[in-house]
Amino acid sequence: MFEYEIQEARGIELRERAARVRLAKAAARARRGAGERVAAREAEQRRSGGVTAAA
Repeated sequence: MFEYEIQEARGIELRERAARVRLAKAAARARRGAGERVAAREAEQRRSGGVTAAA
């Protein structure tokens, strides 16, 4: 029984770590996407010759 509990705890730790990794990767993708949107908006503002109201 004790060995089973150790294996179960290890499995839980591995699943939690995998979830943290997925969350970190999703956050990194979101940050990259946000940066790309800001860059696109700034480029559009430069092309249009002024600052738009959407900020």
